[in-house]
Amino acid sequence: MSSKVVRLAVLSAVSVFAARLAAAQVQLAAVQFPESSSIELKLIPTNRVAPAEAEADVKFKNGQAAIEVEWERLPPAVLFGGDVTSYVTWAVGRDGTAENLGELPVRKPKGDIKYSTGQKEFALMVTAEPHPLVLRPSELVVLTSVAPPAKKARSTPFTMTSLSSAAKRGNEQIGGLTWSGTDPIDIVQAQHVLLQAQAIGAEQYNADAIREATTALAQANNSYKAGNQRVGMDYARRSLTLSSTAIRDTEKRLAQQAADAEAARRAAELQALEQQRTAAQRDAAAAQQQALTERERALAAREQAMAAQAQLAEAQRQAADAQSQVTTLQQQAEQARTEAAQAQERAAAAGLTAEAADAARRDADDARRRAETLATQAQAAQAEADRSREQAAAAAAALDAQRRQLESQTQGLQQENAKLKAERDDLEGRLTGALSEVASISQTARGVVVSLPDILFDTNQATLKPNAQVALGKLSGILSLFPKINLRIEGHTDSTGSDELNNRLSRDRANSVMSFLQAQGVAATRMAAEGYGKRVPVADNSTPAGRAKNRRVEIILAEGVIQGAGQ
Repeated sequence: MSSKVVRLAVLSAVSVFAARLAAAQVQLAAVQFPESSSIELKLIPTNRVAPAEAEADVKFKNGQAAIEVEWERLPPAVLFGGDVTSYVTWAVGRDGTAENLGELPVRKPKGDIKYSTGQKEFALMVTAEPHPLVLRPSELVVLTSVAPPAKKARSTPFTMTSLSSAAKRGNEQIGGLTWSGTDPIDIVQAQHVLLQAQAIGAEQYNADAIREATTALAQANNSYKAGNQRVGMDYARRSLTLSSTAIRDTEKRLAQQAADAEAARRAAELQALEQQRTAAQRDAAAAQQQALTERERALAAREQAMAAQAQLAEAQRQAADAQSQVTTLQQQAEQARTEAAQAQERAAAAGLTAEAADAARRDADDARRRAETLATQAQAAQAEADRSREQAAAAAAALDAQRRQLESQTQGLQQENAKLKAERDDLEGRLTGALSEVASISQTARGVVVSLPDILFDTNQATLKPNAQVALGKLSGILSLFPKINLRIEGHTDSTGSDELNNRLSRDRANSVMSFLQAQGVAATRMAAEGYGKRVPVADNSTPAGRAKNRRVEIILAEGVIQGAGQ
């Protein structure tokens, strides 16, 4: 197989393991098997294999349950076609944990097989799978056990939801079909599983198993052709086991690679968000400092404007005083000229003596000189008034220039603040988009509600699954950008089970989410957790879909104190 084909196969397998679990559900009943007693369980066929019949006899003793399964009219799994080759029997606990008991080796329409398990309380389920060593049951369920009479053993009904997507198949129903192929079923089964192992590049992770499986398959074919069916079946079974082991090892490695890739992607996202947060804080600090500087400049400009206004008022007052003085001096000069003229007229009219005329002339000269002095003083006062007006006009022009500068600075500050707000809004929008990718969100009166679905936990468990930790890790990175936002974490269940169990489970799940977020750096002082059990449903508990919606953990985000559900 070329390296390019191998890489494509690996990438394809990684995408499969990163996919969501299927939404199929199966109703089962976990039986509490009494010590040293045999309990018969009826295995009911689904429409995929009906009218097949099967039953199991279970005896629990000394910490081990011995299980014997018998079947009739059950067609071999290879009749499904596609990638399906095997039936697998599962012991399923009440919490949904499924234990692979081994293959149900249907080669003939009728047969039996024995298993054992250390579980004491479980249901039985048979699924059709690509190979016998799968780690999780698929949604291709063919047989399920039903509860025995209550007087025989106690049982608890539950819903099995953690089913993986079924393998590709050619037929949806094979009930009543029989194997008509020319090759033995063991050979066909081993061939298909080996091809599946090679298709996902299993030789990269367990080359020895693939090589030995290929050899064993060739020996099986040779033995069957030689008429030694017993030896041929043993070789075929060995090839099947080796190929299944290689597939299981490859699946684990690919799952780990997918988890590592997701962790790396999450780390990169957190680093990018941290860089954005740091840049936003730096920009906000710079903008705040700039705003303070501009505010100080505005205050200084305002003080300068007030001082200039006072100077203008004083200059205007001085100009008014000077103008008044000019007017007075002009009036006095005019009066002196008038008096001099009158004195000359009196002297001429009276025919005064020479001495008197001289005296009159002197008086007239004195009056003329006083008038000239007053005129000179009036001119000086007029020049001073002109200078005062010029100073007042200059002060007014300076004040107007300062006013325009202040308006320009204020407009620049407003534009800078608007730009900063737009950048913050853009960052908040990107973060809201990142939050919506982690989980479904909604706006309520209490704040933004982040709803985490039930698939984050195994049934009746409060331990976070790896994919849940990845989602919450992303959420913690987003929350680090909003240190003033508080969190209220609320756990909810459906109506299945007792109030005591539901209250405890919802509280434990809420505390589990809070503990994980705290470990990721979210301060405990920002968080509160509460479990509400089944008291606050969001859907109808009478339907499986409604119950699935009710099984959730909600994180309410808001500033200040967040009210509890229903308040």
